[in-house]
Amino acid sequence: MSPIATGVPVHAPGIREGTPCLQTEQSFNRPSQDEHWVRITTFLQTGGKYAELSQEDQIRYQWVVSATVRIMENRFRQMQLGIISEDDLAAGGGAANTWWFRSEHFLDSWQSRDQTIRWNPEFLEFMETEILGLR
Repeated sequence: MSPIATGVPVHAPGIREGTPCLQTEQSFNRPSQDEHWVRITTFLQTGGKYAELSQEDQIRYQWVVSATVRIMENRFRQMQLGIISEDDLAAGGGAANTWWFRSEHFLDSWQSRDQTIRWNPEFLEFMETEILGLR
């Protein structure tokens, strides 16, 4: 298993502490401590709209959306290969994020981009039918 996936600190020669690569990993591993993410989620959870976010914050939000959906896609593929059961799709965030996936701000974000160029058609159909309830 990847050290990043297990939360084990990664020591990469030639990459200094505080570089964008490490900052991104650190922010993803501790989103509740990332001041930008806290500000964005607080705004959205208190009635703010995705379209009202600055362009920079929309990009930050999209990054988290893509990372979270990529986890879901990985589990979907593992289920197809018989590695995990359908029940395991919800483990550790996957389909358990349905409440967030179906939120107005997530759906606004999702529908603001052409998802057909980002995801495999089979996964996209599953995501939009079973998880998002759009089809």
